[in-house]
Order: sequence, then C-alpha cells, then structure tokens
Amino acid sequence: RGALALARLKRSATGRQERDVIVWYALGERLARDGFDVDWMAAHAEPRCPECHGRLAYAPGADGPIGRCGSSCCDTREDRLDTVRETVRSLYARTFPDDPTPDIDALELL
Repeated sequence: RGALALARLKRSATGRQERDVIVWYALGERLARDGFDVDWMAAHAEPRCPECHGRLAYAPGADGPIGRCGSSCCDTREDRLDTVRETVRSLYARTFPDDPTPDIDALELL
C-alpha cells in the first residue's frame, strides 16, 4: 500500500508539492488513514520554509506553534508552517479525491 500511495503522490505532485518533505507528510497522512502507525515518520523529516528551504524558527501562537523562516527570507513574519500544512493538504486532496480532505489542523505528522 505504501509504495502505491507514494507512486500516486509523486505522479500527481506539481510545483511546491513535488518537494520530498511534502510528499512524505502526505504519505504519512494516507498511511495513518489506512490504519498504519506513522509516528516514526515525523523523526525522518522536518518542515522547511516553502520559499528558501531554510529551517523554521518556532514561536508560541494563539492556536499552537508558529513556524517562521529562520533565515527571514520573506519580509513578512507569517506562519510558514501553515503554508506547509496547506500544501500537504492540497496534494493529498488532489491525489486521493475520493477520500475526505483532511483538516489543516488535523494532519497526522504536522
């Protein structure tokens, strides 16, 4: 199942969705929905800034941690982690249109 899901994700990914870490998180979501333990997957990937691929610096936010670009590549201080989540969510929805689209705050690995 994992290999098939990975192949489908890789085929349907475009633009930012093609990054390995995005595909990895979407694969984790798919495997979790199929009943597999995916906790181990979080240790093998780290969310990165969608613009420069730099590490994120985390700060407390009203609804949980906010991930800002650690190298400040953007002039804004917006939550880059939210952008990563939305990219994973959109890849999942595009690849598995018959499944319910996960809520942005309910992704297994993010």
